[in-house]
Amino acid sequence: MNITDYFSIGRPLDFSYKTNKAIAGIMLFAFIIGIVVNALIESTISEIFLKAFLFFLSVFLTWAFAREIDPDNDYSAFVGVFFIFSLLYLWQKIDFVMVFWFILAVRIINRSTGVPARIIDVSFLIILSLAIAYFVGPEFALLSSFLLSIDFMFDRNQKFEMVFILLGILIFVVVFFLFDLTWFSNFISIEYLWLSVVFISLFLITIITTKELKSKCDVTKVLIVTNRVKATQIFVLLSITIVLLLYGNEGFSYIFPIWCAIGGVGVFRIGKIIKNLKKIS
Repeated sequence: MNITDYFSIGRPLDFSYKTNKAIAGIMLFAFIIGIVVNALIESTISEIFLKAFLFFLSVFLTWAFAREIDPDNDYSAFVGVFFIFSLLYLWQKIDFVMVFWFILAVRIINRSTGVPARIIDVSFLIILSLAIAYFVGPEFALLSSFLLSIDFMFDRNQKFEMVFILLGILIFVVVFFLFDLTWFSNFISIEYLWLSVVFISLFLITIITTKELKSKCDVTKVLIVTNRVKATQIFVLLSITIVLLLYGNEGFSYIFPIWCAIGGVGVFRIGKIIKNLKKIS
């Protein structure tokens, strides 16, 4: 049984790759750090292990997301992991439902497995956006419709997505008119503003300098479509900006692993550009 038999966007962790072994080791280290840090602040045993696990998960999601937006560079994802360790105090406000939504979203658009999204994949995406709409706000339902529209433009055979596109719009409209929304209630502090500007600037460099990709899809083993990855990058940039503007500091913290990932691939890309320029000179 293969995970792609049920979820086309599922990607198993192949430990034959050195980078996969490395992230597994780093995740274990993150779990230990989580235990030590939370033990020092006198948490209960259950809180210590829960928070350690969540930090462990945060590290993995940062790495996994970076691999989706920069598939040609195996090591760029580790820079984002460094950021999440460096800014340790921010991770505790992460909204993991939002982060999982982002992971699903980018895998649907970039199609890194090579397999089209199935009804179960898109259903899970809409369920996550519905949960976010209920607890936070409806914009993820509208963003879901937008990303499915992007996927449909690349592959007109995905006709079932039209139903979910309309469903996402319906969820947005219903929540927008029936619920008391808290948009713009949180300001953006100077610290978060600077972090977001720096990370967005770094990511813009990644988007601009992304050329023809050489990486292959996990399942089909054909080249990943460059235009799909660039569309994914632009979608991510738009989405994180919307979350930041709507929810301010809290919005930044909600999707902190995403910010670390885009900043990490940007720093790595600049390093790569500088290295290439030195070779030319």
